[in-house]
Amino acid sequence: MKEEFEIDFDPKVGSDIYVVIVRYGTGCTFSHCDGCWQKIGIYKTSKEAYKVKKSINNGKYVGYKNWEGYFESLQDVEIHTMTVEE
Repeated sequence: MKEEFEIDFDPKVGSDIYVVIVRYGTGCTFSHCDGCWQKIGIYKTSKEAYKVKKSINNGKYVGYKNWEGYFESLQDVEIHTMTVEE
């Protein structure tokens, strides 16, 4: 499955990019769902991606946080390395 994303750099075919994903749980009084996810961003370097991951884990991330709320909880922050294809 191919999906298009907007990014602020021009990756070359064959280069690696780094996708930061947050896994979180959500629910209500009567149920709970684990494994929900939110794409945080796509980065040119692993250093940039790890900086964002660290900011999420230490609570300093600035942006919309699906994992914060009465029934929500942060489960994991993942970095996926992907190779750009045509």
